[in-house]
Amino acid sequence: MSMRHQVELLFMTMQKKIEQGIDGLQLISERDELKRKEGKQIPFDRVVAAYYSFLTKSAMNRRENIVVDQLNEAEILNSDEEKLNSTFTTFVKYLSYYILFDEQVFQLYSDFQGTTMLRLYC
Repeated sequence: MSMRHQVELLFMTMQKKIEQGIDGLQLISERDELKRKEGKQIPFDRVVAAYYSFLTKSAMNRRENIVVDQLNEAEILNSDEEKLNSTFTTFVKYLSYYILFDEQVFQLYSDFQGTTMLRLYC
């Protein structure tokens, strides 16, 4: 079992909550073996990595600094339920903005890709 699949299994409940909280979102798991064909389709392992970065307030997950990572993780684990729920809700709100942006960019790119060749030859 790959590391990606293990992470997805650990966060299955989160996956369902995020999909229910963002209209039309499809989180693609490794087992689905689907490729992204439209906006609002995001690999689930990337959302998990983004959530971890959001919790740790770190844009990069740097494994070479184990002491800092352990302190960040201890702080997260020692958080109370209310703070974790609030953080998760905020994360989903920001993710929903990203998903709307992703949908628009995907549509623009699809439209652009279809019309560019016509403009070049006309």
